[in-house]
Amino acid sequence: MNLARTIASLAFFSCLLVGCALAPLVTGEAVFSYADLGEKATKRFPQQRDVAGLVAVKMDRPRFEAVRAPDGRLDPERRLRSAVDIAIKLPLTSKEMTGVLSVTGLPVINPQTNGIHFRDPKVERVRIDNMPDALSAALARVATSFAQENYADKPVYVFKDEDLKRWGFSITPLRAEVREQGLVLMLR
Repeated sequence: MNLARTIASLAFFSCLLVGCALAPLVTGEAVFSYADLGEKATKRFPQQRDVAGLVAVKMDRPRFEAVRAPDGRLDPERRLRSAVDIAIKLPLTSKEMTGVLSVTGLPVINPQTNGIHFRDPKVERVRIDNMPDALSAALARVATSFAQENYADKPVYVFKDEDLKRWGFSITPLRAEVREQGLVLMLR
């Protein structure tokens, strides 16, 4: 009797383990944590821009998170936030000002680039410590240009061949969805 129970228990746990191993294949989803997205995006950074030949702007250390409503729940639009550190250096002085640029957008899969893009990127915030008012307008233009170039026109992440193969099968990302645990890709 105990042998039969032991065999039944082993069979049950074996099925449970196989089921857990096949869960990503069955659900058709792949999760990229927000930290993973930031790590993958760092390959395109640091980036430098000149503003009218007067100011050098350096952007570095991209990071991602879900946009939240004021009550703490996920934003109903399911927008994704990307923030980068900014360092602004004035050419005639050795003074450097630092801050953060935050951009939000709707993550979408672009089959032409085979990557994740931001649709409708918006500069959410530009915060620079101790910035003179005269530079604020110029920086806002650079921030908007940066958001368009780096989030609408260029992918946040481009899938590699190994990303699109599982268990000997080719998979295709169909859409991206912002969730608590990260950016979830629906796969086919």
